Amino acid sequence: MDFSLKRIVRGPLLQWAFLGAVLLALGGVALTVGAYVGEAEADAEVLERGDATTQLQVSALLAELDKQRAVRFLVARDADVIATLNDGQPFAVAGLNQKLRTLAEGAGASVIYVINVAGDTIAASNFDTDESFVGNNYQYRAYFRDAMSGGTGQLFAMGATSRVPGLYVSERIEGPDGTLGVAVVKIDFRLLETLWAPGNAATYVTDARDVVLLSSVPNWQFYAAETKSAAEVAALRQSLQYLSAPLRPLPIASHEGRTDVVEALIPPHETPHQFARVQIAVPTTDWQLSALFPVEAERAAAITTTRSNALLVLAAGAALAALALALLQRSDRVRRRMADQHHALELAVETRTADLAATNHALVEVINERDAAELNAARLRDELTQANRLASLGQIAAGVAHEINQPLGAIRAYADNGQVFLQRSANAEAMENFGAISRLTDRITKITEHLRDFSRKGGRNAVMMDLRSAVDAALSLLGANIRHQNVRICYTRPQTDVPIFADETGVEQIIVNLIQNALEALEGRTNKAISIAFSSEPGSVSLRVTDNGPGVSPDMAERMFTPFSTSKAKGLGLGLVISQDLAQSFGASLLLEPNTASGASFVLRFPRPTP
Repeated sequence: MDFSLKRIVRGPLLQWAFLGAVLLALGGVALTVGAYVGEAEADAEVLERGDATTQLQVSALLAELDKQRAVRFLVARDADVIATLNDGQPFAVAGLNQKLRTLAEGAGASVIYVINVAGDTIAASNFDTDESFVGNNYQYRAYFRDAMSGGTGQLFAMGATSRVPGLYVSERIEGPDGTLGVAVVKIDFRLLETLWAPGNAATYVTDARDVVLLSSVPNWQFYAAETKSAAEVAALRQSLQYLSAPLRPLPIASHEGRTDVVEALIPPHETPHQFARVQIAVPTTDWQLSALFPVEAERAAAITTTRSNALLVLAAGAALAALALALLQRSDRVRRRMADQHHALELAVETRTADLAATNHALVEVINERDAAELNAARLRDELTQANRLASLGQIAAGVAHEINQPLGAIRAYADNGQVFLQRSANAEAMENFGAISRLTDRITKITEHLRDFSRKGGRNAVMMDLRSAVDAALSLLGANIRHQNVRICYTRPQTDVPIFADETGVEQIIVNLIQNALEALEGRTNKAISIAFSSEPGSVSLRVTDNGPGVSPDMAERMFTPFSTSKAKGLGLGLVISQDLAQSFGASLLLEPNTASGASFVLRFPRPTP
C-alpha cells in the first residue's frame, strides 16, 4: 500500500497538476501585481508631465502679475497723476482720464484708476462707460487701506460696480508734501483662464481661505476647495470680497486618501472621474494653482502593458518548467537524482541572472528617462530664451526684407543674362554678370550676418568692444528705412578703433533707437539729414546723433526721459527711458544736448576704458 501511494504522489499526472496549479497561482499574482505597478507607473508619468505643464501655467500667471504691478508702480509715480491730485483742476482730470485709458489698453489691464486720500475715485480709464469708477468711494476696500498704510495692496474680489471679478493691485501715491492717494490696477484673468482650458481637464487657483479665484471651469469660480461652515461663509461674505458668491464646495474628493489623485465631476461629464492633481504655490502671493489631468486612460494602457509583459514572462517560465518536467520524467532514478541537482543549480543560476538582467534593465531605463527629461528641460529653456531674444527682431526684419529682395532680383537678372551670353559664346560678358552675382551675394551675406549676430546676443554683459561696429550694425539694420525715407546720413567713420567697455547688444539697441527717433522726427519734411559724429573728451568718448527736424520744445525737453512722456501720436514714450537705463547699466550716459540751432541732438557718452 505504501509503495503504491509513493508511486501516486510521484506520478507524472500529479506533477503536471501541481505545475498547473503553480502557474495559475503565479498568473493571478502577475495580474494583481501588474495592475498595481501599471497604475503606479501611469500616475507617476501623468504627474511628471502635469508638473511641467503646471510650472508653465504658474509662469504665465506670474508674468501677467509682474506686468500689471509694473504698471501700478509707473502710475503711482506719474507726474500728471501727482499734479492732478495736487490741484484737482477739471481739465487736468479729463486729460488724466484719457491717459489712463491709453495705458490700460496698451498694458491689457481691465481698469486703471486713481483714488484720493478720502477714498474718492478722481480719474479712471473707464470714465466714459456705464460702469465708470469715477466718483465712487472705495475707502472700505482692503486694497485701499493696505496701500495707504503699508505702501502697496493686493486683493482679489468681485467688482462692486461691474460685478466682474478681478485682482486689484494698488500703490500709495506720494507727493512733495505727503500722501496724495492710491493708484489701482484691476486685472481681468478671463483670457488667461480661456488659455488654460485646452491644456488639461481643469486648472484653478485658490487663495489662503481655500476659495477658488480663477478657474478654467467657468462655474467653479468662488467655490470653496474645502467645505465651509455657516459661520465661515457668513464671515467671508461680510468681508464683501466675494459679495453673494455661492462658496459651495468643489466637486472634488481625494482618491483612497491621496492628495495627488482625486475624483472630480467636471462638465460635460455626468459622473465623477479620476484625475492626477498637481498643486504649486504661486510665488509673491498666498495663492495655490491646482491642475487636474486625466489619468484613467493612461492607467488602463499601462496596466495592459504591464500585465502582458508579466504573462509573457510567466509563459516563458512555464515552457521551461514543462520541458524540465518532461526531461525529468524520462530519466531513471539515478539520473533523475543527478538531473534534479543539476536542474536546481540551473534554476538558481537562471533566477539570479534574470534578477540581475531585470535590475540592469530597470537601471538603464531610469538613466535614459532621466537623461531624456534633462535634455527636454534644457531644450525648453533654450527655446524660451531664444524666443525672447528674437522677439525684437520682428520690427527690424520687415525693413531688411527689402534690402535682401532688391539684390535677389538683380541676381536673377544677371543669371538670366549670363545664360544668354553663354549661349552666344560671349564669355567675357557672361563673366562680368557672374562677378556681379558674386558681389551681390556678398552684400546679402553681410546683411544676414548682422541679423544672425544680433539674434545670438543676449544679456547685459559688458565687454571691450569697438563703438564703430555698433554704429555699422545699426546703419545696416535700418538701411532700408533710411533709403525709403530718402534721408541723407552724414557720417565719417573713424580710421582707428573707438574702444569702450559696454554690452554690445545694449549699445546697438540705443543707437537704433536714436536713429529711429530721428527718422520719425523727419517724416513729412524735405532735405532730410541725420548726422552721426564721434568726439573725444578727457576721460570719455561720445557719440552724437543729430537731425534737422522740428526739434524738441522746452517743455518736452524737461520730460524727455520721464516714462509715458511723448510728443508722438503713437507709442507710450518709453524708448528713450529704456535707452537711458541701458546706458546707465554699463556706466554710460544719454542726454539731450541743449541750445541746438535746429532739430534734436542726443549725446551718448562712455567713460574711457583704462589701459
